[in-house]
Amino acid sequence: ILTGGNPRLVAIISSAGTGISFEKLMDGLLELIDDHTEYFKGHLEALPAQERRVYLALARLWKPATAREVADEIRLDTSLCSALLKRLVKRGAVSIEGGTPRRRRYYLAERLYNIYYLLRRNGRTSRLVEELIGFMGSMYSPGELWDGVKRVLYGNTSIAPNMPPEATEVLVDTVMDKAGAFEHAGQADKALDAYNDIVRRLDADGGAEVAHLAALPLMSKIPLLGRLGREDEAMEVCDEVVDRFGDAEFSQLPACIPIALATKAAVLTWRQALPEALKLAEEAVLQADLVPPEDRSEVKGKTMVVQAMTLGAANRVSESLALIDRVTAAFAHAPRRELADTVAAALAFKGQIPGQALTESEFTTLLTCISLSGRVGPGSIEVLVRYSAVAELPRVLDLIQESGTTGTLLPLVTALRQEMGEETQAPKEVDEVASDIRYRLAGLRPGVQFG
Repeated sequence: ILTGGNPRLVAIISSAGTGISFEKLMDGLLELIDDHTEYFKGHLEALPAQERRVYLALARLWKPATAREVADEIRLDTSLCSALLKRLVKRGAVSIEGGTPRRRRYYLAERLYNIYYLLRRNGRTSRLVEELIGFMGSMYSPGELWDGVKRVLYGNTSIAPNMPPEATEVLVDTVMDKAGAFEHAGQADKALDAYNDIVRRLDADGGAEVAHLAALPLMSKIPLLGRLGREDEAMEVCDEVVDRFGDAEFSQLPACIPIALATKAAVLTWRQALPEALKLAEEAVLQADLVPPEDRSEVKGKTMVVQAMTLGAANRVSESLALIDRVTAAFAHAPRRELADTVAAALAFKGQIPGQALTESEFTTLLTCISLSGRVGPGSIEVLVRYSAVAELPRVLDLIQESGTTGTLLPLVTALRQEMGEETQAPKEVDEVASDIRYRLAGLRPGVQFG
């Protein structure tokens, strides 16, 4: 889809993707392309000036476009633009993608260059490319509940204590910034070293008045270790957090305890150690009630989703669904950005339970989650497709448009419009993802013929 079948580009992406999930590969796509910039620059610089103008105009349009559309983009005579496009087709830089003999549509042959070019530009189109990549990352990765829960627990949102204005806080802030920079640069080991360093310094100080500051680096280590797949170490840090701060004298740190308990419960559920997981999940929800009001709804939501997952794994489905209904009802009443991934994971779980379909209200709530977070989480696409397979398509499209998620869900919107017999003029990459969605719809609706 991204390379148009170019063997060299397929080799570049497949070699970079060895041993990692497709979602992680999509997250690092721009960096991957940057590593091969010379290939793309050489390809472009080999074109004569006028052909290059036409080539870049076609890249900006990012759709199968006619010669007139390209000419209008760069204010060029249509006949001259048509002649230049034909030259580009002969060079293999541009391909003919549909249209009629008199009004052919053209598209860049090097699809990955088009993606690269648009991502390097600011504006609405670059945002659409980012949303497509995010959509593909979720659609073509396993949509298991564990993936959604990992995003809830290991995502960017962190539950950390409010630190008092002390001299030690300056040191903590400095080291945390350093660790964050390492994380952003992909240097996980250096980030972990920085977190460990600040904990050692605080322990060496020995003062009770600064001991609670260790909660911040410790809580930051948990999602980092989780994202690295080092779940055993993450659980050890969870135990350390509970041991250090579970005492009543650390009552100013209540948010750390339920999140640590929930994280350990989630890992144990994934490993099918259900008796201990159920106990920890229940305790996490109880501890969430002790969190200050300003953070309580976020922490409570996270712990309840983990408990729902654990109950579901233990085949206590009715209890699991009741928890999900409570979480989604509270969110629907007062939507909050920090809860979006949590509620989306809950609805994705419910929508994939055999015999459990989302209501229109729940479908709308899921769209609200996507709108607030700006991304489609693992499992959510499957649930959206399942709902679309049984609902009236015009109504589904209206709900998507009203939610403001048309760009984020462009491949799904394109697929649904095509299902209704409408002609769509979408980028080839979007069109091919939409084709895969239509195959899924066809499988969910046996009586429908796929055209």
